[in-house]
Amino acid sequence: MAVPGENQITIIDIDKYKQVKIIKVPDSSWILGSCKINENILFTGERNLSIRQWKIEEDNLILVSKKDNAYNGDINTLVNLGNGHFASGSDGGIIKIW
Repeated sequence: MAVPGENQITIIDIDKYKQVKIIKVPDSSWILGSCKINENILFTGERNLSIRQWKIEEDNLILVSKKDNAYNGDINTLVNLGNGHFASGSDGGIIKIW
């Protein structure tokens, strides 16, 4: 599980209820939502209205892509739907499937 926070993501092993690591998110505003697609791919939703795709390499994140102005409000929810797709939600009540 990936838990968002201010400029960081906390990775938690939900089977063991244990924090695995904290990864700093470079050049980021407050992270409001996050979801892992697999062990190497993470998406973040941010207060600056962007959704970013990251590649996880040990304790570092490498930016793969960025969608600016994905919404008109804060992006506070990201949910893995499987098959490489995810849903995002904003404080304006809009849900998008990616």
